[in-house]
Amino acid sequence: MGLEWKGFTREQMKSIKPPVLITLGDRDGVRPEHAVEMYRLIPNAKLAVFPGGDHFLLFTSPDTVLAPVAAFLDAPMTDAK
Repeated sequence: MGLEWKGFTREQMKSIKPPVLITLGDRDGVRPEHAVEMYRLIPNAKLAVFPGGDHFLLFTSPDTVLAPVAAFLDAPMTDAK
């Protein structure tokens, strides 16, 4: 990300239509409450929090992350609200 980018506004987050999977470890650099806020703002969001996980969980324990990601990607699409 560039230094100028300030992120998405809450209104922009609320306007996201496709399903979104928000993932993080509970020891990640992003605080869990921020992930929960995004989950609540995005209409079709799912949230996966990995206990004991940090920013490198995908590399240190890929099976832990890939199973829920695969389930999310394999789930049938529903009409976005």
